[in-house]
Amino acid sequence: MCDRTSVTPDFLWPEEKLALEYDSSEFHARKGAPQAARDAARSNFLAIKGYRVLRVAAGNVSSLSGAALLARQIAFALGAPLREPTPLESQRRNKLYMELMPKAAAGGCG
Repeated sequence: MCDRTSVTPDFLWPEEKLALEYDSSEFHARKGAPQAARDAARSNFLAIKGYRVLRVAAGNVSSLSGAALLARQIAFALGAPLREPTPLESQRRNKLYMELMPKAAAGGCG
């Protein structure tokens, strides 16, 4: 099944059997095809163990709307309803995103 007895995904919700793998452009460009092969083996191992595996690339979160879409996808997979943010919450999310993802907010992520 895999050359290991366990794997460690980037994010894991064990009770919900959900894993999230983040594929950064910089890391994967530097590591190349061997890293892609390891990632595929890890995703397959998790799937064999009954986990749903979501994958996200830098381009998926290079905008606030992309990050919000990912949040909705995760919430759906977890069966956790999301409510629409208030205008103040939206403003705070935008500010936080700009602080955490300055390259993406400036259009330089991906």
